[in-house]
Amino acid sequence: THPGLVSGWVCLIQEYDGPCEAVVSLHACGGASDAALELAARRGVPFVVSPCCVGKLQRKPRLCWLHEALEASHPGVGAAAGVEGAFAILASCADASSAADAQIWARSGRAKLLVEQDRVAAACEAGGHCELLELGATDGAELCAFSEYH
Repeated sequence: THPGLVSGWVCLIQEYDGPCEAVVSLHACGGASDAALELAARRGVPFVVSPCCVGKLQRKPRLCWLHEALEASHPGVGAAAGVEGAFAILASCADASSAADAQIWARSGRAKLLVEQDRVAAACEAGGHCELLELGATDGAELCAFSEYH
């Protein structure tokens, strides 16, 4: 192999300022996946991100249509908690993929798809070409994959 090509750092992703030729993020919990995508965008490097724990996301959606839909959705949710609260509920639903009930499991999958599409859109806005890929053997978990920055 090639010694020195891969090195490890212990810090928050947002605080990393060392060399970076690619970002690989496997099971970065909640907002850590967003931080990995933002690091790749700042550095203009390729990335592969396999998120987990999307129910821990605490932010507003980045897609305009999703923001508007959550704002106009359930009046109690929109008024009491705002769009960020409604997005947190959507993200929480996305984490219910271990549910035994087939209907709940299907809704969870749709919620996860929306959350991951929101992440991909944000990465594309930063100038990248991104794709959302399904990992076949992982109960429909998605992978955000990147090919190049413009």
